[in-house]
Amino acid sequence: MMKVQFHMMLTNLLADNLMPALAAWITASFGLAVCVALAFVWNLNLRRLLKAQTRILLKRNIALESEVSDRVQEINERKEASKLLLESEQRSKILVQQIPAVLWTTDRDLVFTSSEGAGLKVLGRRQNDVVGVPLTEYFGTSDPSFPALAAHVEALKGSPTTYSIVWMSRHFDCLVEPLYDTSGNIIGTIGLGRDITERVEADERLRTSQRHLADAQRITHLGSWELDLTDLAHVNRNPLRWSDEVFRIFGYRPGEIEVSNESFFARVHPEDRDRIAKAVSLAIEQGEKYKIDHRIVLPNGEERIVHERSEIEVDESGRPRRMIGTIQDVTAIRRAEEEIRKLNAELERRVQERTAELEAFAYSISHDLRAPLRAIDGFTRIIEEDYLPALPQEAAEVFSTVRENAQRMGRLLEAILAFSRLGQAEMKMADVDLNQVVQDVHDSLSHETEGRQVEWITAHLPTVKGEPLMIHQLYFNLLSNALKFTRPRSHARIEVGCQRANSNHTLFVRDNGVGFPSAQAPLLFGFFQRLHRSDQFEGNGVGLAFASRIVKRHGGQIWAESEEGIGTKISFTLGLDHVGKQA
Repeated sequence: MMKVQFHMMLTNLLADNLMPALAAWITASFGLAVCVALAFVWNLNLRRLLKAQTRILLKRNIALESEVSDRVQEINERKEASKLLLESEQRSKILVQQIPAVLWTTDRDLVFTSSEGAGLKVLGRRQNDVVGVPLTEYFGTSDPSFPALAAHVEALKGSPTTYSIVWMSRHFDCLVEPLYDTSGNIIGTIGLGRDITERVEADERLRTSQRHLADAQRITHLGSWELDLTDLAHVNRNPLRWSDEVFRIFGYRPGEIEVSNESFFARVHPEDRDRIAKAVSLAIEQGEKYKIDHRIVLPNGEERIVHERSEIEVDESGRPRRMIGTIQDVTAIRRAEEEIRKLNAELERRVQERTAELEAFAYSISHDLRAPLRAIDGFTRIIEEDYLPALPQEAAEVFSTVRENAQRMGRLLEAILAFSRLGQAEMKMADVDLNQVVQDVHDSLSHETEGRQVEWITAHLPTVKGEPLMIHQLYFNLLSNALKFTRPRSHARIEVGCQRANSNHTLFVRDNGVGFPSAQAPLLFGFFQRLHRSDQFEGNGVGLAFASRIVKRHGGQIWAESEEGIGTKISFTLGLDHVGKQA
């Protein structure tokens, strides 16, 4: 029984390695003890062998699993890299097709192998239409010093090279680099050209503008400057910048000295420094503009006059950021103005002297002529009264004409006397209510309106500082003129008003009378000037001359606007010093 069990055990132990027959033979040949011993030894070795093989298999399995995992990871990484590379290439192609650039490649013989990019369009080319064309043929030259060819030759040597070129009227900045294969060998070149035409043209416009500005500043002796105000606690230490013309104005060559507030005030006339410092400080504190004339002293001791203007720039919070300004050499202008003032003063003095002489002469002549005229008028009147019946009709008419002209000449002499007196009369200034003046003139002219339809329109007028009698005479002359020249109108309309602009008052009298051609307006205020025939409208042509003299003696101006058949507007001012409160 035991023998059979050992036989089965041995068979089971060897079943996977030996044939069952071999197990039976060993048992029959060597007996049970040998079989047991052999089976034990075999079993022990077999276990050791199985353990060793198991360990080897486990190690191989782990190594295999690790290798498989690495291969799988590598494959995944390659797939991801391929995907990213593809996406990158697609993005690059899209970018190249959109930006104003050209991307190209060549082989080692400098023959185009590709060309693409939006920049091809401005060159009149299409994608890859130059493939197979040598660079020398495309550029039309084999000169090795030609920038494009030289750059590609350097790239074939392994040196990336940049160059600029104007091609087909376009400006390009180009970069050429070596093109490598997977083994690191140079197989050609790859280039990128950016179209910078717009930038170049903008730069040229900027340079032209700056050149024109510099020329304008040089010609007009007008310079510009800029003072940094970021550090208000130390304004005198803040950076100050001058244009080239400022250097010239101060007697330096551009860039000859270091610009600072100290170097600026060193050239300012000592008597003007405090005034300028106060003006600058006030401008910074209040954030307002300022303009000022002051003197400067050049390094050679010459004194000049400059005019400065400045304004403050602030940031988002309202804090001063910088002060910008201009400075102009106005020496010649100010000296010319001073000469003009002197000449005007001298001319005014001479005019006054001549006017006084003429007025004295006119007064004397008119005064001396009145007596003969009165005699002529008196004797002709006696002849008419005592001898008229005995005179022939023609003689009577002659004497009548003589008397009429003598009387007319008398009126003219009276006008000349009055005009000369007006120029010599003392100006007794007082507050004059123009509303009352106009009302008084209306009342005095009431007989002129009898039997007529006259519409008076009078606005509220100011109170002015003036000579009362002269102001009354001024309005009397203007309103009587308006009444006279509206006589042909069935409905006369006369307006007295005042137009205000800030502190300036322009007074006027407007009517709907017969008017006159506007080209004749300058003649209107001349002495004895008439724009209408005496048989149409009476008068001796001195009324508006009187008005002009009165206005000018008050420091004002007078002018006329008219349209024939429509009406006339006489406007005048009395000078700022003569305008008082509003009535």
